[in-house]
Amino acid sequence: MTNFKDLPGIDKLISDPSLVDWDQRLMRSVRVRLAQELVAELREQAKKGKAIPDTALVVHQLEKRFENLLRFRMQKVINATGVVLHTNLGRAPLPRELLSSMAAELDSYCSLEFDLSKGERGSRGAYVERLLSLLCGVPAAAVVNNNAAATYLALHTFARGKEVVISRGELVQIGGGYRVPDILAASGAKLVEVGTTNMTSIRDYENAVGPNTGMFLKVHQSNFFISGHTQSPSLSELVALSKKSGSMCVVDLGSGLLHATDWDAGEPTVESVMRSGVSLCCFSGDKLLGGPQAGILVGGSDVVAALRKSPLFRVLRLGKTELYLLEQTLLQYASGAKPLTWKLLEMPQGILKTRAEQFCRRLDLPFEIQEGFSSVGGGTMPSCQIPTVLIHLKVPDAEKFARALRRGEPAVVCRIENKNVLLDLRTVLPDEDTTLIQSISKAHACTL
Repeated sequence: MTNFKDLPGIDKLISDPSLVDWDQRLMRSVRVRLAQELVAELREQAKKGKAIPDTALVVHQLEKRFENLLRFRMQKVINATGVVLHTNLGRAPLPRELLSSMAAELDSYCSLEFDLSKGERGSRGAYVERLLSLLCGVPAAAVVNNNAAATYLALHTFARGKEVVISRGELVQIGGGYRVPDILAASGAKLVEVGTTNMTSIRDYENAVGPNTGMFLKVHQSNFFISGHTQSPSLSELVALSKKSGSMCVVDLGSGLLHATDWDAGEPTVESVMRSGVSLCCFSGDKLLGGPQAGILVGGSDVVAALRKSPLFRVLRLGKTELYLLEQTLLQYASGAKPLTWKLLEMPQGILKTRAEQFCRRLDLPFEIQEGFSSVGGGTMPSCQIPTVLIHLKVPDAEKFARALRRGEPAVVCRIENKNVLLDLRTVLPDEDTTLIQSISKAHACTL
């Protein structure tokens, strides 16, 4: 029979001589709670018949918990997957010079809500909103903390208690369980589905119009595509119907491509959407825009003014760091430059091949250079495949090698296909090459 008295006491555990160095690294209350969690788990295991380990082993397990608490924080990762807007790795990468400028500007106080010309309180986000209106060619803009918040704010402000008409083919779900129908319900709007998954006509929308219709919502299918026998009304048709019925036409564009580029795979742009005459368009800041997480809303002055008056607007507003990063990203556009995201997306395959060849000359394990494809990622352009060059590392155990890469400092995330380790340098910044080679060498040494 298990004797629970064999479980070590909390004070005895955290006072063990082998843990003395942790006195300066973690406050006592944190160490106590970690020890309590461990002992509670051991007690539950003992109830199921598992033997209680000796105190030395428990102390070792506790030290691992101390280490993991500090280790598994948000940290730098070398992205060798070729997924440019990798949602799990922070989506749009932010360049070092931008982050350095933020440190210089925000290391003490800043003019977040202070008008320096007048010497009085100013409006948070006013400068960013001014840049957005100029870049998008719209009367007004507003920013919140992400695009889900932007969509929710628009629905809650203009369609609460009213019907929102949307095509069945646009009732999307994205990563993390975000579903358009759930956002609609939470906002207080009533969902009215029209058409079918692949075929929705303007007549379907016309037939759904009633006395309580408040909005036509158009959601860009940015994380999947339907091909073959499909139909969808144009934005101009929806706008005309919305004006005729006295309702709004709102577009959740999601991906956030401001203007057409030499390479954009036919993605709709904010400019083209707004030229169609829609009431409001919302999109993300950390996808194709190439900035920080943000939800951006652009539209008419009266529409945006109504959004700002909502009590939710303050709840969903951006903090100073995100505002600064968004401001600097937009200033890049205003000066004719491109954010890092687009430099990665547009990197020619020829340049990647030359770089891969130079890279592989420095490797100390077998490899093969082959052609392949990168992807945009971030729930954007799902059908788009970008020609790239892949480095196939010939290792005995791909999963074991990838695990060793992830546990390095910095961590490296690679691609595994058909039990092969593949590296795509498209998403590895040029100044990370040497570090990546060192990480590969260390992973190779510890998996031999």
